[in-house]
Amino acid sequence: MALPPPQGVDGSTAIPETANVASSYATIPPNSDQTLSTGIGTHHDDFNERGQQNGDYVSLPQSDVSGNQFREDPFHEARWRCITWPERARETLGPWAELKLEVVGGRDLVASQQGLLLDPVANASVQIFLDDVLIGETNPVSSHLPRWSFQQVVPIVAPMSMVRLQVRDNVGKNKKGIGFVEVCVGDLPFGKSVSGWLELRFQESLIWTSSKRYAKHKAMREESMATHNVLGHTEQEGLPKGGDTATHHRHRSHGMLSSCMAVETKGGARNVEERHLKAHHLNAGELLVRLEFSRTGSKGDEIFALALEAPMSNFGVGQKQDLNTQEWLDEAFKLKSKLLDDGLLCFLNYLTYIMRWRSFPLSLLISVCFMVVCYYPMLTMVVLPCLLAFLLCLNAIPYVRLEMVVSGSNAPLTEDGFLHVAHIRNATDMEVFLIRVVQCSIGAQVADAKKLRFVAERCMRRGKPCMTLRELRDKLRAAPWVKKQRLPSGTPVLVDQSLHASVLSASDSTVSVQYDDGDMAQESVARVRVTERPHLFNVPGYMIPAVIANKRDWIQHKLRIAKTKFCPLMIRVANVLTWKSRCTALVLVVLLLLMAAIFAAVAFQRANDAEKEVAYLFNLFFDYLDNAVALAIGLPIFIVFSWWLKSFKAIFRLVKRLLTHRRKAPGNWAFYKAEES
Repeated sequence: MALPPPQGVDGSTAIPETANVASSYATIPPNSDQTLSTGIGTHHDDFNERGQQNGDYVSLPQSDVSGNQFREDPFHEARWRCITWPERARETLGPWAELKLEVVGGRDLVASQQGLLLDPVANASVQIFLDDVLIGETNPVSSHLPRWSFQQVVPIVAPMSMVRLQVRDNVGKNKKGIGFVEVCVGDLPFGKSVSGWLELRFQESLIWTSSKRYAKHKAMREESMATHNVLGHTEQEGLPKGGDTATHHRHRSHGMLSSCMAVETKGGARNVEERHLKAHHLNAGELLVRLEFSRTGSKGDEIFALALEAPMSNFGVGQKQDLNTQEWLDEAFKLKSKLLDDGLLCFLNYLTYIMRWRSFPLSLLISVCFMVVCYYPMLTMVVLPCLLAFLLCLNAIPYVRLEMVVSGSNAPLTEDGFLHVAHIRNATDMEVFLIRVVQCSIGAQVADAKKLRFVAERCMRRGKPCMTLRELRDKLRAAPWVKKQRLPSGTPVLVDQSLHASVLSASDSTVSVQYDDGDMAQESVARVRVTERPHLFNVPGYMIPAVIANKRDWIQHKLRIAKTKFCPLMIRVANVLTWKSRCTALVLVVLLLLMAAIFAAVAFQRANDAEKEVAYLFNLFFDYLDNAVALAIGLPIFIVFSWWLKSFKAIFRLVKRLLTHRRKAPGNWAFYKAEES
């Protein structure tokens, strides 16, 4: 097996795009004298001499780096490395199987440019990727029904490797992605030829990881989801629910001659929906492909290979696109709203309520508990659970809970919220509240913080506001140091502090917005419901470094993971603390009190008769409890990167796949259509 030539930052390779050049890689036999191609020093001229498109599988171009030290180890001789060191096995072992791939032709490919007289035609070429590494490419062919008849041998080491066929439109120096389709070699049966049309997904779907994309595409065709999107159905049986369900479609481009013919025959369509669907590309086209997967080693080699994982997939490897920093910022802003505004601020307000002694009995109780623990350390595990159980029971009273967690930073911008902040009797909290009123309710900015501080100090007396919130809002709106904030067209905004939208037009009282959610239409809303959200400009693709370009979708994926994992967890914790999950909260109180009772019994036994057997066992257990906790937390840190743990994982992966994995392709491919005879 040989490594492919190096890949450029834009997804291109060193493969020349001249006539009669069609390269592919063939398996090097273990006893071959050929050396490993690293792609270092490979020249286009050498490549042209070796690559031949004659219908047979072409040989592998060699690099200037030679020597036996760069050769791969035969899989059969070193297959135990799959268990003892799976990562190095994937990197250093030769193939145990091969995939014979033939890209025959295509149809209904989406062209990137419009035609003048006739329908546009794509000058299409097909790139072949193995685990996101380019290993071959066809010649460009300009035709409505392009024929390539390009054959390739793909050497396989990891049994779940992903092969991606990427179709590009070669227009001058521009090479724009048309669409792609991915196949997992782990689903292909041995020795069986699979021939048929594979549906191409739109290039916009090249996000997330290859495994996620493949799982979604084999469950449902792109055109099925696009049909749902085009017709605007609210419900359709079989559509995936939740997760990444974004669909894409494009209007069909026609030349003037085709458009005239379409106008004449428009009345012949059966119904409006059929004509509407014909006006769109529901997928990026189809490729006619022939696949044959076979072993080059023994059955035992296949079993050992099941312990190997395919290389980690990139999150979209293609042409450079503009860096949508606004989308990143929106994801981070949503995460901040959930974790900071809804979680951390409530916790800080809770602590501030206690530390300011706004409730004298509660703060006195906590202070006494602290002094008892300091004087009698052995009572720590008695006092602390009792105190936590008491505070949890206190949270069950709604008005007490709201009094403790609400302040000027998160109080609702209503008369009740204004009354609550005034009751705190703190000018700083009132100042924060008024800043929110100016920004969110008035849609303006404060130009003089000292004058706002003066208003915050004088708008309340003895815990009560001196005027209503409406009157205060009118006075602030008329103040010369409150600058009206303009909302030009295209400004990103929040509607009702939650819905993301962009401004279409704005007046003093109303704002016309277009929601970012495609399912929601335009709407004209009151100016007080609209708040400008932080926004950044997009970075052009040519200015993005390769490191950032390759990690763009990976970073956004991590932000979404953080939002989808931490936010539901925080909601569940909040439901327990606010007694919305009453059973869980009650069980937690009982456990805390039971823990306090056990530790109290231990302390009592220790103080009276430490020689008794029961007391001795309790003492021995709780004396080493903290050590056990530290061991349970620290030991995994030392184990998680150990080589022997990776061996156990490899054995588990091997056994699991051996018992559960079955090769069902193409029967489980929704994107597959059998080749017409």
